[in-house]
Amino acid sequence: MVEARPALRGQFHLLMALVSPAALLVLVLIADSAREYVGGAIFGVSLLLLFSTSSVYHLMERGQAVLQRIDRSMIFVLIAGTYTPFCLVLLENGWSTLILSLVWGLAAVGIASKAVHPTPPRWLNLALYLGLGWIGLVAIAPFASAASSTVLTLLFAGGVLYSLGGVVHARRRPDPFPGVFGYHELFHLLTALAGLTYYATAVYAFG
Repeated sequence: MVEARPALRGQFHLLMALVSPAALLVLVLIADSAREYVGGAIFGVSLLLLFSTSSVYHLMERGQAVLQRIDRSMIFVLIAGTYTPFCLVLLENGWSTLILSLVWGLAAVGIASKAVHPTPPRWLNLALYLGLGWIGLVAIAPFASAASSTVLTLLFAGGVLYSLGGVVHARRRPDPFPGVFGYHELFHLLTALAGLTYYATAVYAFG
């Protein structure tokens, strides 16, 4: 017997997918330098790819094996894509090149690993995503010297929201209303809020 999906499964990410094209356009339009333009475009595209793929995967019943691989690979793309505008805009060339090379290189390894073994243990998944997500702490000093306290606070808040979502997904709880809004929906809501937080941070930093 196939377990019924909660009523809100995929809906939060679908909403994010629908607004992502407009969000991408805004980032490109408000950019006033080549670094902001490139960083904003990459970040916006990564948001669109992740939330579009996720909504398709969670709302469709066919092609689940392939869609799962793509969905989980896009998490690595979004992590690296989220780093890109802040590294380009806030860091000097040396630090920017180092962090972006490290993050995108590890993201590529993560994507390749999903193609080979798409369903590792949940806690291993969590460790991989959190490790990549927080690796930017190695550059905390140059980030702190270049960014305002508002930007730093928002960057940290976005990371916490993503991390909380990952923990909820790995633990499968809390699972408040399994038939409507379960642990997976809470995970999706937290990741959507994190994406919005980083988007607001990029808009603020570009301004």
